[in-house]
Amino acid sequence: MTTRPGQRAGGTVLVVVLVVVAILSVVAISEMYLARSQAGAQASYRWGQQARAAAMSGICRAMSALTSEAELAQDVLDNPVLFQAQRVSDDEDGQPWYFTVYAENAADPGAHRYGVEDEAGKLNLNFAPPGALAALPGMTAERVDCLLDFLDGDSDVRDQGAEQEYYDALPRPYVINNSPLRTLETLLLVKGFDAMTVLGEDANRNGLLEPNEDDSDESFPPDDGNGELNLGLTRLATVLTYEPDVDNEGNPRINIAAPDMVSYQRNLQNAGLDPQTVEFLVRAAENRIPFTDPSQLLGMTIEVPAGGSGPKPPRPPRPPRPPSAPGGQMQQLSSGVTAANLSVVMDKLSCTPPVAGGNRPGGGQAYRVGRVNLNSAPKEVLAALPGLSETAAQQIVDLRETLDAEERSTTAWVYAQGVVSAEEFKQAAMCLTARSYQYRVRSFGYSPTCGRFCVLEAVVDLASGRPEIVYLRDLTRLGPPLAPLGEER
Repeated sequence: MTTRPGQRAGGTVLVVVLVVVAILSVVAISEMYLARSQAGAQASYRWGQQARAAAMSGICRAMSALTSEAELAQDVLDNPVLFQAQRVSDDEDGQPWYFTVYAENAADPGAHRYGVEDEAGKLNLNFAPPGALAALPGMTAERVDCLLDFLDGDSDVRDQGAEQEYYDALPRPYVINNSPLRTLETLLLVKGFDAMTVLGEDANRNGLLEPNEDDSDESFPPDDGNGELNLGLTRLATVLTYEPDVDNEGNPRINIAAPDMVSYQRNLQNAGLDPQTVEFLVRAAENRIPFTDPSQLLGMTIEVPAGGSGPKPPRPPRPPRPPSAPGGQMQQLSSGVTAANLSVVMDKLSCTPPVAGGNRPGGGQAYRVGRVNLNSAPKEVLAALPGLSETAAQQIVDLRETLDAEERSTTAWVYAQGVVSAEEFKQAAMCLTARSYQYRVRSFGYSPTCGRFCVLEAVVDLASGRPEIVYLRDLTRLGPPLAPLGEER
């Protein structure tokens, strides 16, 4: 059969048309797939942003609660009404978003607390005495020496320590701080510290013992498989605590270590101190008797020249010497400070110099750094402090729950309640406070319908008078810390 030329041309056109249709179909399908992919990516991105916004809402709720007297009265350390499965909003797709603020629960390791974590209840590694560092669980003599060498500004190597020369010889050398740590995780750079010591077994930072955290070496993370969750130093140590040196009414404390003699007596009288204590402090200042902490005044006596010549203008400090008087006549004075009035002394007086300090310097305000909150610290931290035994630490933990806020407003109660002797109180007082200004907040933002979530950890600082976020990191990559709750709550 013979094919005419017109027939061959028509067949070619048909093939071309089919090829073009096929190509257009592929292009159309690709465009549809790309459009759907872009829509999915946009939705995923939007959900991710919604989850982060929900988590930030939890942090904002915590900041609000920490500055609200009404909410502080309800307890911000464990308050499901404020912090568990709180609905934020519904997005444009109608999906609900929630946040939960959570923390580990030392009293019940199998359950969460719904609230914030008090940083002042921990030992500040930047300012703690060496003896307190050594007494902290998880610390050894080598770790203490290496940490102190890492912090100090000299090149003198302690007995078991390490200075820059050691770090220079590492396969990947680095420069050490020679200054205070800014995050606890910086400890991982210090010789002798590893992840187990610093972070413990809690891989997802949720405060609960998960199956993979209790199976020895079968899966990550490494753990001891003893059925108990090891939180490492994260539960006991911090590097972020400081406080303005003000009394409970917000007024600057009177510095008895470097008094302003022009107004010293008047300021002491206006502070509500006993007349006997006022006279004692004025005479001590006249005779340049040094103070390192107001707790020294408890039961203190001094010998001064009889009579006294009234306030003198300030002079440069010099080493104390035995006072003398014409004819050798001396007078013994007692501070008059007892358990009954120790609270006023600890609230109104200070030995902190009026210069900027701590992590938030400024304005010449005096700051006290690294003090441990007597009212919130766990037994292990309290027992590490000078002057406090394990027995005393346990008594403090048991007794503070029975006292009202007024009784716990200064550190004096630990002596007034008979937990420690006068000498033990004086040893511990320089490491103690009764207030907190920094709090750690972990917030879980999520939607139970789409499954997206975000976990943020922040440290909120109240020392400036308004809440500020001084530390923020994203923990989402560690996985969801707890099962999401929604309408079923």
